[in-house]
Amino acid sequence: MKRTLKIISSVLALCVFFVGTGVLIYLSDKKDHSIACNKIDISISEKHRFISEEDILNRLRSAYGVIIGERVKELDLYRIESILELNLAIKNCEAWTTKDGILHIDIEQREPVMKVMDRKKNAYYVDKDGIIFPVTEDYEAQVPVILCDTAKGMNQDWLSAAIDLVYELSSSAKWKERIVSYSVEENNDFVLHSDKEKIIFGDFKDKKRKLAYLDKYYSEIRPLDKEYKVVNLKYKGQIICRKKTL
Repeated sequence: MKRTLKIISSVLALCVFFVGTGVLIYLSDKKDHSIACNKIDISISEKHRFISEEDILNRLRSAYGVIIGERVKELDLYRIESILELNLAIKNCEAWTTKDGILHIDIEQREPVMKVMDRKKNAYYVDKDGIIFPVTEDYEAQVPVILCDTAKGMNQDWLSAAIDLVYELSSSAKWKERIVSYSVEENNDFVLHSDKEKIIFGDFKDKKRKLAYLDKYYSEIRPLDKEYKVVNLKYKGQIICRKKTL
C-alpha cells in the first residue's frame, strides 16, 4: 500500500512539474511575442568604409518600412538580410533579435583586390571572387588601380586572369614595393608600372616565366643604373629593355 501511494505521489509530482513547465513556457512565449523592437544595433566590418550605419538605416526605412516599435517576433529577418545584401559592397549580412528588444545586424563588407578605372574616371572595385561593386564618393580603398576600358571587367576570362596576377603581386611585399599601378594598351597588352619603368606583360599566359624574367631584371639589370623606360616580357628567352618610352 505504501509503495502504491509512493508511486502515485511521484506521478502526481511529475504531472505538476510538466504542467508548471508548460505554463512557464507558454507565458514566456507570450511575453516574447509582446516585446517590441526598441533599438537597431549595427556592426560593420571595419577595414573599409563603403557603407555606413546611416546607409543601412536609410535602406531599411525605404525598402522594409517600420522596424522600431514592431514586435520582434514579427520582424522578417530573412527579408532584412536580403534587402541589405542587394548592396553589392556587402558580402554577407546576418540579422537576429534578442529578448531585450534589440535587432542586431552584422555586416561583412567585400574586400576589393583592385579598382578598374577608365580615363574619364569611371570606375568600380573588384573582389577576389570577381564580384564587381561600385565606388563611393566618401571613401576610396587603397588598392591597385588598372587604367583601361571598364568594359574589360565584363569579360570574365580577362577579369579572372587580371585578378590572379594583381592579387599575387599586391600580396607580396617584394612586388608591392616594385609595382605601383597597371594599365591596358590599345592592343590589349597588360602593362605593369613601376616608379621608373613601363613593363609590358602582354597577355596573362606564361605568368611564371614572365615574373621570373622581371625578378631577374630587378636583381641583375636595374642595379647597373641603366635608365630603361620600357621593359618587355612578352617574348620567350629574352628581356627587351628600351631607354625611350614607346
